[in-house]
Amino acid sequence: MKKHLFLLLTLLLFFTSLNADTSINGSLKIDLRSMFKKPYCNFYNREDILTLKLSSDISDNVSFYTSVEGRYFDATKVASFEDTQVREKVDPVEFDIWESYITVNSIIFENMDATLGKQVVEWGTADMLNPTSTLNPHDLSDPLDFSKRIPITMFNFNYYPDNDYFNKIQAVWIPAHKPALFPNMEMPMKMKVPEPGEIKQIEENGLFPQDNPFLQIFANKFSITRETNEYVHHNPFYPKYSESGIRLSFNFFETDFHLSYFNGYSEFPLPRRVKITIANHDELNKTIEKELEGVAPGNKIGVGAAILAGDQLPVDIRTDVTLAYPHYHVIGADFKADISGIGVWGEAGYFIPYKFDITYIYPDSNWMLTNGMTELVNNHQFTIKYKSSELPFLDRPFLKYTLGAEYIFKGGYHLEAQFARGFFFEQGATNLNDYLMLEFDKSFLEGKFKFSLAGGGSVEGGTLIHLIKYGKLQDDISTGIFGGPKLEYLPYDGIDIALGAIFMGGSGNSFFAKMKDMQQVYLQAETDF
Repeated sequence: MKKHLFLLLTLLLFFTSLNADTSINGSLKIDLRSMFKKPYCNFYNREDILTLKLSSDISDNVSFYTSVEGRYFDATKVASFEDTQVREKVDPVEFDIWESYITVNSIIFENMDATLGKQVVEWGTADMLNPTSTLNPHDLSDPLDFSKRIPITMFNFNYYPDNDYFNKIQAVWIPAHKPALFPNMEMPMKMKVPEPGEIKQIEENGLFPQDNPFLQIFANKFSITRETNEYVHHNPFYPKYSESGIRLSFNFFETDFHLSYFNGYSEFPLPRRVKITIANHDELNKTIEKELEGVAPGNKIGVGAAILAGDQLPVDIRTDVTLAYPHYHVIGADFKADISGIGVWGEAGYFIPYKFDITYIYPDSNWMLTNGMTELVNNHQFTIKYKSSELPFLDRPFLKYTLGAEYIFKGGYHLEAQFARGFFFEQGATNLNDYLMLEFDKSFLEGKFKFSLAGGGSVEGGTLIHLIKYGKLQDDISTGIFGGPKLEYLPYDGIDIALGAIFMGGSGNSFFAKMKDMQQVYLQAETDF
């Protein structure tokens, strides 16, 4: 891996020396983080991130750009003695070709350009929470960085009309859908999805209803183990699964407006098929047949006594979940303006889903109540009959939006506030929650130090409407809180040293309540060159 990186850096420097119109720059970031986990703090991240960017004017109308991201990890991957002899295990390094594209000016018309290749195109005007920015998937390799996007191959055309109000028409075609990159840890980003009532019974109590004492006698003899497997169905690389979008830019009364449309797929998958089975059904019946040897078929009392007298019966409940990426039309609008020194912005995305139903296949408890026990008594067989239910999930459009403002007070005190309906991974009208985010910062000692305090909270969707309607909060509401301070030291141009902390918590099923184990303190140093 290091040899590949060295070769790539050598090529970049070679091209720089050949062309006087070629420039190279980049950055280096040193990142050390420690969790607040009890009973002691632990370093969960220690890495150096080197980014190199090269741009070159090939001719008057053609230019080239590429960037490389290399990561050096202090944490080793040694698991055996043999691993100590492998450099990639002892001294791990990774690198990626990040962006790489060609820009052609005046490609068809004089005032039209095209950017072709692996790139990031961000739409929207809000800070980080951009419901209209649907082209590039999120890079969540850092689970607390919600702003980083993965570059993907696009054909990006921009036409600039000769008009004082109509600024630009942008058309984008993406040959293949790419999903979001998840971190190497559990992320609490699963949506609440509809499910049959029997599913909850099976997940919490097993195969038999708790209100049937007779069946519970047998149920208590089952030693249940559970296994869940998740599979992802991704669209094949066919033209009909490509994505596209268009964005119009306007300017009226010194305010920037944009209208956009996207036809493509979500970057986050949702359950499409859930199948719950008794994985060891055949082995279970062999055990039952052995225990019932000598018991006459039809002898209900004898069968019950033999099972109760025997050992516990192992039952392996296996759940196979197939995930798929929903298909959407997204109609977007956003604006940004300065009103008497106050910066204001807003954007909204109206998501129109294609039909997305969830199919469940699971043991039929009602059939087992009437027929299953008869099969066990008469034939010494634990018989399972499965049923299927199809429930609609994404069956209606939903609106996600962000509104924000910022102002610099006298003395250089900067304050920013944003309200968002729907976090970036939330899908479906019943899964949108409300978020409030605040950020304050102030530079002092001639700009050599900067103090920032950021944070906010979240409440379960519908809370504000319920409060207005009934004058009180609903029971068992899910809430979240997050935030932390940061102190930056900027002694010279090109260097930024930061010390900070991130705190999270809450109640119920909120995202930040589930992320509380990620609370941490960090030390970072970054330089640009």
